[in-house]
Amino acid sequence: MPFEVPESWEWTTIDEIAESNIGLTYRPDDITGNGIPVYRSNNIQNGEIDLTDLVRVKTDILEKQFLHKGDLLICARNGSRNLVGKSAIIKELDEPSSFGAFMAVCRSAYNKWIFLILNSDYFNSYLDDSNSTAINQVTQKMLLAFRLPLPPLAEQERLYNLVMKWFSVIDMIDKEKANLREAIKSTKGKILDLAVHGKLVPQDPNDEPAIELLRRINPKFAPCDNAHYPYQLPKGWCWTSLETISTDSADGPFGSNLKKEHYTKKQEVRIIQLSNIGESGWREENTKYTTFEHLQKIARSEVFPDDIVIAKMMPAGRAILCPNHERKYVLSSDAV
Repeated sequence: MPFEVPESWEWTTIDEIAESNIGLTYRPDDITGNGIPVYRSNNIQNGEIDLTDLVRVKTDILEKQFLHKGDLLICARNGSRNLVGKSAIIKELDEPSSFGAFMAVCRSAYNKWIFLILNSDYFNSYLDDSNSTAINQVTQKMLLAFRLPLPPLAEQERLYNLVMKWFSVIDMIDKEKANLREAIKSTKGKILDLAVHGKLVPQDPNDEPAIELLRRINPKFAPCDNAHYPYQLPKGWCWTSLETISTDSADGPFGSNLKKEHYTKKQEVRIIQLSNIGESGWREENTKYTTFEHLQKIARSEVFPDDIVIAKMMPAGRAILCPNHERKYVLSSDAV
């Protein structure tokens, strides 16, 4: 057997302890707003039944294709391997309901335990070994032949309750992590918003006004009318453009000018890619280089330490300062 189990447990198959049925096949013209609900893959979310996107049909439905309270609903086929085998127990049924052709039901006194097993790495390994084709699926034959360890009924109940308790704790932690990430992102945005409005630090009247700085950069600089801009600036600040205060700008080389054939394994010219432009600065990953010789052909796209590199997509606009730990840098086609 695959692994040892406690002495009071027994190895069995789903075929020996349950019955299973495949779902209903219907045509697009069977769908109607007042028909029988049909549960599909998207109606299983995080191990629970979700009825927010429910299809209703009017067609002939066999008795074995109706759902019963306590049934274990299983996604039997899907384009995504991660979704095949996901399951949920039908806890309530407000009306007669069926399930779709790419679904299966398992009906057993041991459904709570089977539900835990179907969510285990042991079952996922079984699916990977059993699917000899490119189609991700759980056939009736595969499901019924699946061998599983079976504890005493009372122990099954205790195990199910304990696992679900810990799952709820994990889900709560995961939700709090998502809330924390959102709070961090919002706080960063607020801090930057205060900074660009001149409200993060007090102004010092002894500081040189920005307009004098601009006149030194560009003697022909002409101040703009602040009324044309979205908010009033603090005293000493001035509206300008990137063109006025930049010495140069460039985009990355067109795709055919920097292809895989131009890459080298030698640590020569580091290519700055989208994956290196993080939300909070440089990300050291996906390391690729081109040669010093090829850099001469795309010299306009060379980047120097402390240059600002801006992503053109995914999402566009995020920016970093070019670091200073490689000998040379050049843009990819997805950055400016």
